[in-house]
Amino acid sequence: MGETAEGVEAGEKYVSIPQLAGVGTLLSNGGKEIPLSSIEGKRICLFFSAHWCRPCRNFTPKLLQIYRKLRNTCKNMEIIFISLDRDEISFLDYFKGMPWLALPFDTGLRQKLCVQFDIEHIPALIPLSTTLSHGFRVEEDAVKLVEEYGVDAYPFGAKRRSELEGMDDARRQGGNLLQLLGCKEREYVISADGIKTPISDLNGKTIGLYFGAHWCPPCRAFTKQLREAYDELKALRPGNFQVIFISMDRNEEEFQASLSAMPWFAIPYSDTTVQELSRIFTIKGIPTLLILGPDGKVFKTDGRRIISKYGAMAFPFTESRAYELEEVLKKERDSLPHRVRDHRHEHELELDMAKAYLSTQLFHQTPSVQPCRLNLKTLREEYHLIFTNSNRKTSRPQSSYTRQQRDFNNLYSDPKHLPQLHKHFDQSNVATAENSLRFLNGEPENSDISSIHVAFADLAGKIRGEDDKRD
Repeated sequence: MGETAEGVEAGEKYVSIPQLAGVGTLLSNGGKEIPLSSIEGKRICLFFSAHWCRPCRNFTPKLLQIYRKLRNTCKNMEIIFISLDRDEISFLDYFKGMPWLALPFDTGLRQKLCVQFDIEHIPALIPLSTTLSHGFRVEEDAVKLVEEYGVDAYPFGAKRRSELEGMDDARRQGGNLLQLLGCKEREYVISADGIKTPISDLNGKTIGLYFGAHWCPPCRAFTKQLREAYDELKALRPGNFQVIFISMDRNEEEFQASLSAMPWFAIPYSDTTVQELSRIFTIKGIPTLLILGPDGKVFKTDGRRIISKYGAMAFPFTESRAYELEEVLKKERDSLPHRVRDHRHEHELELDMAKAYLSTQLFHQTPSVQPCRLNLKTLREEYHLIFTNSNRKTSRPQSSYTRQQRDFNNLYSDPKHLPQLHKHFDQSNVATAENSLRFLNGEPENSDISSIHVAFADLAGKIRGEDDKRD
């Protein structure tokens, strides 16, 4: 083992058949003994696993499916199961569902093999590449490769991994939408009403690849934001922007529930392209929105942030456009009044909650903050400026949302402690401009103030807390 000879690179690991097993026979699924010599000339994979291991039980059906496909296509390969079960009964119970071979259950032998092949966790799938003069060359663990590429991972070695990663790079960077979004059986995308649209019709458009799922609350919230931007762009720039939904749903029913709320296209739920795109773009969380330019290449991976912050105004989602919007935001922020006087207060009021206008674009998900974020949209017709009396002393409220609502009632009912909603230009359902003016004029009894509570209760608590810090 570990020898260096002509045609063999230093550091490569080789084992001969006697070193591999230390026994003369293997076991078949039916308990029949199979001579070890029967595996000569085959491509061998050692499968280290155990029934008590949940990841092993999850991986075994995937490996079983791949094994049957490969055997049906006459691939000259074999898998040898090396059990790490706690006893022979567990080993036999687990092995009865496997169509490949196994080493006889031997606790001493399995420990030697774990050391020999550097097994630190299970499941582990160790490919052994056959060479005529040096026995078997040991490859690295192929479990991840199999999970990512399925049957295409065969013959499971480092060379095949390099080939597959090269093909992924070509799809990701090649700018060919049909190659990226289609497959041999499908050259179209679908819509909620079942209409099939050729992928070629998308050429030359700016495209958002939307990874999401119905079971994911942040995805459902973002879908509404994305749809608003999509509908606006469809009206202002028809044909320039399209979205493709890549479902991370758990079943077909959830996928249909997701798609029913979407006016754009999708990759069919059961299509292998869904898993491939998730792998190609290394999707680690949802919702995720990738932006492809008219050349078919991804140029922005934080589409969710840019849509949440700017909506349709961010189109075409380039860095230069984001910079323009940030400059507009900066100028508008700098132009805000920082101190005002009000006849109901003896002290000058300070602009405490300009950040309600600026920072609520962040991805807050708590129920009390999210309504504020959805209704305080920068660079639109809506914004709120809240001024507070910096000289008053109050106690910090509890974090309870209900308590914060009561605090807000107290704040607006007492002029001495009133946080002034100095300006309120709002075309949303939270409150009308008329109600806001009544609120400013000290007429809460004539205002639909309950709707303002819902949106601003959390902000009222933050006003109190920040005043405490200053005091």
